[in-house]
Amino acid sequence: MQETFSVSTGHEIMIEAMHLNQPNLISVLRPAFNLFTFLDSTINSVLAQTYPHFEHVIVDYFFTDRTEEIVAQYVFSEHQVQYIRFSDNEPLK
Repeated sequence: MQETFSVSTGHEIMIEAMHLNQPNLISVLRPAFNLFTFLDSTINSVLAQTYPHFEHVIVDYFFTDRTEEIVAQYVFSEHQVQYIRFSDNEPLK
């Protein structure tokens, strides 16, 4: 079963109902604010947790630092890490 929701950014997301016998998924959301110097340690800290059912979502609103470059190496090697980058002309609502 799927439901569609509109989020404050104007994007629609699809959420699939979880089966009751599946473990709870923990979502760690991290906004990127031109602080790429802490990004490696933050991602590694989340990946080092012992609970296996999690996702780490990094949201970047078109900042000009090395965030995308750093996150890319984790996105390709760690399935729990996701990266969302908004374009410079996409308004936040």
